[in-house]
Amino acid sequence: MIVSNYRILLFLLLISCSKEIDSRSFYYNPTNFKPSKTYKYQSVTDSLKVEYWVISNTDKNEITTIRKNEVGKQIDKMKEDISIDGSKLKSYSILLVGDDWTKATKLFLNKKNLFTWNLNEVAIYDGQILFNSVYWNVSRKRSFYKKMKIEFNGRIYETLVFKDIYDYNIVENQNYNKSKELDFFDFIQYSYFSQGIGIIRYEREFENGKIDTMHLVEILLKKR
Repeated sequence: MIVSNYRILLFLLLISCSKEIDSRSFYYNPTNFKPSKTYKYQSVTDSLKVEYWVISNTDKNEITTIRKNEVGKQIDKMKEDISIDGSKLKSYSILLVGDDWTKATKLFLNKKNLFTWNLNEVAIYDGQILFNSVYWNVSRKRSFYKKMKIEFNGRIYETLVFKDIYDYNIVENQNYNKSKELDFFDFIQYSYFSQGIGIIRYEREFENGKIDTMHLVEILLKKR
């Protein structure tokens, strides 16, 4: 009985702590991206692997993020709407996967759960994409994982870590071997949001055991 009561008390304490965190201040504030900023990310294991995220306040509370590789080729593009209630994905399209160019691959959303500022809620979106002439059902489940501190440019930032579970399933009646591209499909991502910055680091764990970690190294005030 004592152990049971202790667990209940600990659970209630965790909930209380989560409610006290102003999680909105860890996400992107649209007013900070007019004019746009470019976030430069670098791989932890391969210094030659670089990504540039051009983040802009494109319409009222809308944030547009264009992700580019080290030579400036666009990888993908995402639009989301930021409100007092949370962040909602409006659109997403893929232009480059690995070293292969594809036609613009758009995510057709079916369910768009709000990513709320309440850390106790789980946010889910799902939809369908057409990739290399094959239709896939895709979903992402995001939940709060932990709070920690991260150093960036000589300063320590409070950071919230979220666990994102991505799941891709081929639509029925299509002849395609999913195992050929395990480094693209089905992965877990840990997204690190630092207060006043947004994503400062992300780690992806793939089904084949591969781990890819990118961390923020510089914030540029000009588009790349």
